[in-house]
Order: sequence, then C-alpha cells, then structure tokens
Amino acid sequence: MRHQNMNQSLVKLLWQRAAKSYKGVGLDAGTPAYHGAMSAHKSLIKNGNFKQAKALQTIVCGRSYC
Repeated sequence: MRHQNMNQSLVKLLWQRAAKSYKGVGLDAGTPAYHGAMSAHKSLIKNGNFKQAKALQTIVCGRSYC
C-alpha cells in the first residue's frame, strides 16, 4: 500500500513537471487519453481517407512529443 501511494505521488509529480515543458499545457491533469483519436484514425483508414488519417496521426504525434 505504501509503495502504491509513493508510485502515485511520483507519477503525479512527473506529469506536473511535464506540464511545465514546452507546449506541455494540460499535462498536469495526468496521462493523456488517445482513445478518441485512435478510433477516428481507424475509421478514416477503414473508409479510405488516408490523407486525413495521416494528418490526424501527425497532429497527435506532434502533441505527444512535447
């Protein structure tokens, strides 16, 4: 239990520090969720919208690289 609390504190601190980095706004809220983007990407590929899928991929990857 004590290790779990310490781990949670360290993870929270990590995201708080990441939020202070270049374009890190919002990361202090915790791990980003990409479920919506992944679902949209899959749908775009399935429907043959490859350029739009690539654009979405570029945007998401660019934001996660901060």
